[in-house]
Amino acid sequence: MSKRNCLVCAACALFIAAALSPQIPNVTAALDAGALTPNLAPGSVFAVKGTGLSAAGFFQPGVLPYPAVLNGVRIPLTPASGGAAVDMMMVYDYNIGGVNQLAAVIPSTVPPGDYDVRVINGEATSAPFRTTVLARKPGIVTADASGSGMAQATLEGRLILQRDPVMGKIGDFDARPAHPGDRMDLWGTGPGADVAADSGAGTPGYGMDPGAFTVTGPGASAVGAFRGNFAVPPEYMVAGTDAFKTVNRASGLAVTWTGGDPDTLVFISGSSFTTSASGVTTSATFQCCENNTAGRSTVPVSVLQQLPASSTFSAGPVTVVMPGSPGVSSISEQVRAPAPGIDIFSLASSYNYSFTLIYQ
Repeated sequence: MSKRNCLVCAACALFIAAALSPQIPNVTAALDAGALTPNLAPGSVFAVKGTGLSAAGFFQPGVLPYPAVLNGVRIPLTPASGGAAVDMMMVYDYNIGGVNQLAAVIPSTVPPGDYDVRVINGEATSAPFRTTVLARKPGIVTADASGSGMAQATLEGRLILQRDPVMGKIGDFDARPAHPGDRMDLWGTGPGADVAADSGAGTPGYGMDPGAFTVTGPGASAVGAFRGNFAVPPEYMVAGTDAFKTVNRASGLAVTWTGGDPDTLVFISGSSFTTSASGVTTSATFQCCENNTAGRSTVPVSVLQQLPASSTFSAGPVTVVMPGSPGVSSISEQVRAPAPGIDIFSLASSYNYSFTLIYQ
């Protein structure tokens, strides 16, 4: 009798252990966030697809720098040739409607080579998934996030590029077609390492060191050959970027910098929006300017208090903070250059920093 009782208890213990055993993560793909193709680049966003990668729901940190662990999930990258694993910087965990995907940034300190990707969800670890990190892999993000088709783009830094005649608004943003002379910004990833961006300090762009440059072009049917000279000023650096994580609107926002063109202005801009339960969106934006030589400017309380405080959005068990988006830019002096067929043709360079933060 006692033996039978022991056997029953053992069976119960085995059943409970099996019920509590965590699901082992299974990685099926590691893809760049632009074209959604294999091979990755340092300093860039990539996606990990599979099953059992994260808990149900959508989780994101909201502000930079991105954490190594998000809701109990992390992605270590281990050199295939041996060596210490490096944790990726988590952008989000997504597990809704049978789709399980993670997004992260590869630290800019990771050198090119072959690596094994693993996902650790709580105490469970996936099998290694082999990938290759390249020095650069530029890619343009698509509007539907499929990796192909129409590009995601903004106009003049604030309007969404309209891709069909009935597009209207996207959230709080107006959409319209591009017009001749518009500045179009394509959203992309993969240009290469950028240590400053990893820490949330923003990034001043790629490809042009300070110095003198000559721009030439052969022209086309409506524009003749052109040639112009311009200078890229000393690197513009924004200091104290920890202030761009959380801002108390009752305290002002101080911005300090070095470098840039001493003969031009520095522009500080920002925006915030909130959406009520009934779907009404309230938003506000600001732009301030200061002489570059001042090296410092403060967005006053009277301006910040015109912005709505950052709100949260909840859908079932998921709550997401809707951050604001300040930016700082320094544009060099514009230099006119002759270009037959064009009324005004000018050359300039700019350093641009963008952030996400919480307005309190």
